[in-house]
Amino acid sequence: MCKRIRIVLIVLFLCVGVCIGVFLIYKMSTWHAVFLFSKKDLEWLAPYQNGDMVFYTSDTGTDTMIVSRRLYNSPELLGIHCFSIFYAEGEYINIIYHNGNRIDCKLIIVKESDNIVNIVNQFDRRYSNDKFLESDTSRVVVKGDVYDDAITMDDTNSSITQETGTNCEYFIWSKSKGLLQYKYLDGEVYTFYKKLPYKQSWWKRKIVDVFY
Repeated sequence: MCKRIRIVLIVLFLCVGVCIGVFLIYKMSTWHAVFLFSKKDLEWLAPYQNGDMVFYTSDTGTDTMIVSRRLYNSPELLGIHCFSIFYAEGEYINIIYHNGNRIDCKLIIVKESDNIVNIVNQFDRRYSNDKFLESDTSRVVVKGDVYDDAITMDDTNSSITQETGTNCEYFIWSKSKGLLQYKYLDGEVYTFYKKLPYKQSWWKRKIVDVFY
């Protein structure tokens, strides 16, 4: 009789455990709010695709940027989680090769509500002081071309957190065209020259990785 009671208790214990586990998994995989990028928001990630190679020229040389693009615009990608709100996120984690140096160049966008997309920029050790909104973009003219969707990062809205030989005085990022221009602290200005899509540039990217 005692053996049967023990078996019944064990079975009940296992059933309760399974029910609790299923409930926790359900709660952990249920979002209370989901904020996804719209087509207009995704224009920030349209200039480049993963693996693209982009060239910038100055009076004295050429820089090469290798593009790394990531997009998280579906809560299903994260599976089980412990958060109640999903914020879509996209980013460029690019590398610029300049005179043998590797420079981080980043753009991160986050959908923080139905109508707000926050933007964070970085070039080497120059970081934006605060998050930007799309309404903060303005018109710039670069070598005669007009862009109405640009953010200029300089001492008025960003800071250099560490002194390096590759820090910039300013850099300009356009929503539609990506990184347009940047000026190093030594006065040298580099401007967009051309882009090679991934399928055309993969072998050249290998060469850059070897020599730098």
